[in-house]
Amino acid sequence: MVFIPIMLNVTGKKLLVIGGGKAAALKLKSLATKFDDVTVVSDRFDRSIEEFNVKKVTLHINSPNSLSKMIDRNTIVVIASDDEKVNAKIREYCAKEGVLYNSVDRIDSPFIFPAVLNAGGVTVSVSTEGRSPSLSRFLRDELAPLANRYSKALPILEELRNLIPRNSCGGQARYFQNLLHDPEFMKLVDEGDILGAREYAMGLLKS
Repeated sequence: MVFIPIMLNVTGKKLLVIGGGKAAALKLKSLATKFDDVTVVSDRFDRSIEEFNVKKVTLHINSPNSLSKMIDRNTIVVIASDDEKVNAKIREYCAKEGVLYNSVDRIDSPFIFPAVLNAGGVTVSVSTEGRSPSLSRFLRDELAPLANRYSKALPILEELRNLIPRNSCGGQARYFQNLLHDPEFMKLVDEGDILGAREYAMGLLKS
């Protein structure tokens, strides 16, 4: 299997989670707030599902036909039931219909989930391409302090990005590279002096 990292725009998409156990709850923990329309289908629901504001449909799934009215090309499907035979049928159905799906604990899906950290507008994702989720989570946690630190500078960087022509022969990239390595700039950011950090960065831009 060959994977490439992407950021997927899920605006207007629906999320359908098949299965109501702990595996489903684990996926909902990171996904439930990203979709406006989330439905969980199962014949039973673990208590951990209750903490999420999602629609629950009680249904015994014995074939993909029982789900056909819930699945279309605007739906992203997470397959997390305890019945591998049913999971296999749903994977086959989604593949046939061109529906994007992930089957929990399998890497032969159109996409897999990395370990993700969100820090003030900075998203860090780490993947071992399904080979060791534990290592992915470990590296994500190790990177958390770095992401949290530099996310404080994000509003300044976003503002400055619009002031430097992108076609300036690499000038924009060099400027930001130098700025993020500038100890005085980061000292101001670390101290929470965002106004001072902005003025300092603007001064470098004019020099």
